[in-house]
Amino acid sequence: MITLGYNTGCKSFDRKVVDEGIGRTVLTFPLEDQQIIMLGWLSSFLKAGDNCPNLQKAFEVRWRRTFVRPHNEQSNSQSLD
Repeated sequence: MITLGYNTGCKSFDRKVVDEGIGRTVLTFPLEDQQIIMLGWLSSFLKAGDNCPNLQKAFEVRWRRTFVRPHNEQSNSQSLD
């Protein structure tokens, strides 16, 4: 089980930089692993809210790669026929 959360005791901790880095890293993983991590993140976010890394950008990129891009590629290839 993946637990995503912050230890808020560190004052020099830049959450935005860490969130972006985590998101970029997650997007380098195989799609199956991304799905597991994103679902774990969603569950953590629903429970912890702001005490959870903000992976919204990575989630949006994953969504586009999974659902939007294949649809656009299919539409473009059909218009070429």
